[in-house]
Amino acid sequence: MKKRSPKISEQVPDWVQGSRPLRLIAVIIVFSIGLVLFNWVVQPSAQFVRNVKTSYDHLVPRELEVESVPDVDSLIRKIQEATRMALEGMSPQEEEEEQENNKEEDEQGGRQEDRATDVFGEEAREKWRQLNPCRSRSELPGLYSRRKFVRDVEPNVQWQRVLQEYEKLHRACIQKVGPGNLSEYFLTRSNTSGCKFAVGAIPPGAGLGNKVLSMASEFMYAVLTQRVFVVPTATEVPSIMCEPFEGSSWVVDPIGLFTPWQNHMKLWNTSQELYEEIDRARSGGESDDVLESWTYGVQTADPPSYTCHPGNRFFCDTEQAYLSQIPWLYFDGCIYFLPKLFSIPMFRMVLEELFPDRLALTHVLRAVMLPSDEVWSRIQQADHVFLKNADHRFGIQVRYREGRDQFWKHHNMVNKRVLECAVRNGILPGNMTGRIKPLPGGNPVCVKKQLQNESLNSEASSRASYEDLAYPKVNVTTIFITSLFQGLYDFMTEAFTRNPPATGEAIGLIQLTHDNTQTFSLEEDVQALTEIICLSLSDHLFVTPFSTFGGLAQGYGALTPWFIDIQKDSKSDCVRAQSMDTCYQLAANTFTCPYDVDLDGRSVFDVVPYIKNCLDVDVPNGLQLITANRTCV
Repeated sequence: MKKRSPKISEQVPDWVQGSRPLRLIAVIIVFSIGLVLFNWVVQPSAQFVRNVKTSYDHLVPRELEVESVPDVDSLIRKIQEATRMALEGMSPQEEEEEQENNKEEDEQGGRQEDRATDVFGEEAREKWRQLNPCRSRSELPGLYSRRKFVRDVEPNVQWQRVLQEYEKLHRACIQKVGPGNLSEYFLTRSNTSGCKFAVGAIPPGAGLGNKVLSMASEFMYAVLTQRVFVVPTATEVPSIMCEPFEGSSWVVDPIGLFTPWQNHMKLWNTSQELYEEIDRARSGGESDDVLESWTYGVQTADPPSYTCHPGNRFFCDTEQAYLSQIPWLYFDGCIYFLPKLFSIPMFRMVLEELFPDRLALTHVLRAVMLPSDEVWSRIQQADHVFLKNADHRFGIQVRYREGRDQFWKHHNMVNKRVLECAVRNGILPGNMTGRIKPLPGGNPVCVKKQLQNESLNSEASSRASYEDLAYPKVNVTTIFITSLFQGLYDFMTEAFTRNPPATGEAIGLIQLTHDNTQTFSLEEDVQALTEIICLSLSDHLFVTPFSTFGGLAQGYGALTPWFIDIQKDSKSDCVRAQSMDTCYQLAANTFTCPYDVDLDGRSVFDVVPYIKNCLDVDVPNGLQLITANRTCV
């Protein structure tokens, strides 16, 4: 006989079967226990499986107000407000309530007596400087101002004001979290400080030019969005640059606990995931007013290639409004993108006021990316021996991107084009044309200064001593060459050192290294920065197209270089650059802004008239800022 299965009622304990109320109470108890167990055990496990991304409780509204920064004073107020929030330790929710309650007073400059203050006295400042020396901060400007053929950039008072306030923000946030505690702060998904961060990381195999130019772009963005800019130790940039912010540190993640992002993908969301969430929030398909988000840290480059710079939607107002809500942004950069920050409407007005000459790169480099004392010692040694006493400094950077094979095929052609271009433009002596003079004419101010100089020189000559007449001064031109190969140095030596020019002037040549192959190491970065700064001290500069090494020297020196035309079939030897700003090489020239209807699909050049395509000889599909003309350049 088949055994009967017990009825469901027989499986339930007797005390539950007694009455309907008792059964209801039992169900409620069992449900409550299950809910507790789910919250304590199952849900945390699920969160861990979901790559730790659910641990940040954040809400994404359907729409966010786009807050433009209309002028420098507004930017400074935003930075000051972020500093105050950090000093007072407000959470984002408390910060939002505080800003709403006091918005009107802030606009009128009120509540000054209630504001927390950044206390960093002279004693603390002096101690920090002793621990973090930086001689280049005070000594480098003089090497640029001594140039006779180039009028250096004027100090930017507005930029200095912004930097002073940003330094306070950086110091407040790092001290709030605790020096050395940023890794733990990130890994625990904390947001107790109310600060936001931008990580300036570098993918493997990036040269120094790529590193520094991308970081300069990221830092500019961090200032505009009141983010604390930090740099992973693995980039090696903190080892060759000074600490830029007094009382603080930009070094983060010394043992690689959450960088690079490719090794810790569980901790970072991609930009695609963020944009998909924005699309859901904007679609109106959900019944609630807000959508729950797990976004704590976002990697800004677009998949699947992750091409070393922010994706197209990054440069839109709507996406920026959402990005402003995310505590950590990760830039895995190797491409300079600062020019396109000028195309973002919410930043354009303040950037135009801050940098009316569009020399943003030069001001960022000279303020933040300064050589450490070890690197500075090498620069000084090269300067004292080869550059200091020269009347005219001419820098040449030659890059053979395809290595030794390209060098052997084309170096004779390139060498001849360098010499022909230099002679034709009056940079080096020859029979084709006259020489460039200090402070060349054309501009009435320059002509006046040139005539004054000639008058002073005439008076000085009339008072010349017997020794001056017996040993007349010889004008010295120093040619500083950087290249992996020695071919140009040997060629120019043959042209000038062994065949002195008839003009009587002396031509000296120097090439510090010629390693034949490019490698990647801390020592390589130290030497590269040494040579880049030496190049930037030139009066005139020749660079190779599509080279960030030459572009970085151009940026430091605020120089308008000549591009050496290395194309075999080209009929020109060189082309003068159209700007002192270097090229954003992989830029998209049209906006992809699905929620900014006035921009979506439009050309960047139509919207921002001072952004142009890079020259055909350089990167024809890139874009760059056209810097304003400066007097006597």
